[in-house]
Amino acid sequence: MAGEVASAIATDTIKNQFTLERIKKAIDNDEQMLQLIEETVSIANDNILNHSKAHPETHGMGTTIVMAWMINGKAYICWCGDSRCYVYNDNRGLIQLTRDHSYVQELVDMGQLNPENMHTHPYANIITHCLGDSGNAAQPECHVYNMNDGDIILLCSDGLTTMCRDPEIEQIIKEHDPATCCESLISSALENGGYDNVTIAMCEYRTEQG
Repeated sequence: MAGEVASAIATDTIKNQFTLERIKKAIDNDEQMLQLIEETVSIANDNILNHSKAHPETHGMGTTIVMAWMINGKAYICWCGDSRCYVYNDNRGLIQLTRDHSYVQELVDMGQLNPENMHTHPYANIITHCLGDSGNAAQPECHVYNMNDGDIILLCSDGLTTMCRDPEIEQIIKEHDPATCCESLISSALENGGYDNVTIAMCEYRTEQG
């Protein structure tokens, strides 16, 4: 309900919080960068909850989030929910850098569900953390990834990953350049029966030497 409102609030909050002054203070320290990102996501969660209280018609709205701040050869990744961050490289293929905050992921972690059956499980749509949940803390998770020349960072909502399995996503990235890849991924999700919002962002990392 009103998920697009929650998403807009989260996006605007992140833009407003990432001021040049705050970035300069944290840029040379991984721990401080992760703290800045995690605090920003927590503020976004508070803003969503406050908006929901002030506008009863949006009560119950929420959103997942995934973000990556790429600087100095590193990607500072933060997420809450089942939106994902992947990295693709011709030498290593596609690797998922985030871990879903979902019921089925917890079953996999406990050894009670085969990862191959995550998408077909009857409770595959249940997430355990998101922004805007008044009953539970957001609990964003953060990670630092050291980028390699030629890495392609992919951020996406579950509108892509519920319709396209990782091998298909990998093949599409392999066959397209970043400029056309997003459109091809979205088209594939829709052709596979996509019924949810498909949000995708991509960025290719190249060193000066590369």
